[in-house]
Amino acid sequence: MADNHLQQQFVVCETDGAWVADITYIKTYEGWLSLKTERVKRKVYTTRSHARADLFNYTEMFYNRTRLHSHLGYVSPDEYENTYSKAS
Repeated sequence: MADNHLQQQFVVCETDGAWVADITYIKTYEGWLSLKTERVKRKVYTTRSHARADLFNYTEMFYNRTRLHSHLGYVSPDEYENTYSKAS
């Protein structure tokens, strides 16, 4: 397990000041793969590449662009970053 450098302080003052992840191990018929949890509940992928492709699509097309995050004031990460970039 990696060191906890943030010490549970998840509020940062600048873009790219801290990176956090929600990672779990995903079962494939080729073995285990470390990926996001909410997309893959009860899924078993045939290959690691199928799992990676599905998770990439989910993360890039939905999670970062569409999904609203309560910690960001109920806007998507993309919308939050665009607003933050314009303000600075």
